[in-house]
Amino acid sequence: MSISGNPKQWSESDLLLAFELDHKFMPFAWSKSEWQSLSENHLLYLWSRGGECIGFALFAANSYDDVAHLLKVTVHPDFRGTGESQQFWEEIMNKWDKDSWRQIFLEVQDSNIAAISFYKKVGFKELRHLTQFYSNGDGAYTMQCELR
Repeated sequence: MSISGNPKQWSESDLLLAFELDHKFMPFAWSKSEWQSLSENHLLYLWSRGGECIGFALFAANSYDDVAHLLKVTVHPDFRGTGESQQFWEEIMNKWDKDSWRQIFLEVQDSNIAAISFYKKVGFKELRHLTQFYSNGDGAYTMQCELR
């Protein structure tokens, strides 16, 4: 189990792996053009087990801002509830450039109780509730984690 590649220098094949997981397991998958429009201001972490990519985390992290935005994260459903997500998050935090980004911000669907619980477990705090945040009318919580 490991994070592969450099999150600041991802390849087309890295994007393809994340795109495939996004379309298989995320409720609001991005189009191929959205994935292809990512820039050097995005960090992509891929989580592999036994040579197979089973998860990813995508951040927007601008050099002029000390808050990174967690845009998307998923772990294959077969590995959820096994400690795999916790291990993946810990690996990301071990590699994280805490000198550049002191907080991580995210939005999470308000009905996704498992994700909300996980984020709280790893140090995120709810900031506020947004009604009708998603295109289907679902609400979201904004959450933030202090890193230093």
